[in-house]
Amino acid sequence: MKVRAGFVSNSSSSSFCILGIDEYIHDKYCEENEDLMKKMYEKVKDENESFEDFLKNFRKYPDDTFESYVATMDKDIEVYQPDYDDPVYIGKDLYAMGMDQTRREFEEELEKKLTELLGPVSLSVYSKSWYNG
Repeated sequence: MKVRAGFVSNSSSSSFCILGIDEYIHDKYCEENEDLMKKMYEKVKDENESFEDFLKNFRKYPDDTFESYVATMDKDIEVYQPDYDDPVYIGKDLYAMGMDQTRREFEEELEKKLTELLGPVSLSVYSKSWYNG
């Protein structure tokens, strides 16, 4: 039997538990976060992709866009959006904390990285599970 710490998925259920932030993507999100959208565009745009096309793709698949963007800083930062109406959760699995690292050090390191990527953040622990069947 395989055991995996962190994001767990099988045919009937999924779950996660991270330290991070939640971003609610609403109709005005791109307009209210224009500087962030431009910063993300510069980091992850496809060749010959216009800013308008980037925004259309972001509105359709915000979790994929955030995942590509945060991977430019730290591939251990995880992004989840369980359902279309759910927020996008961005953070790190608590199991990613180093054996020689305190929780405070772990939080400070993650907060610094997320602030560089997204602007000022306030971290919380998020866990979610849902049934896929």
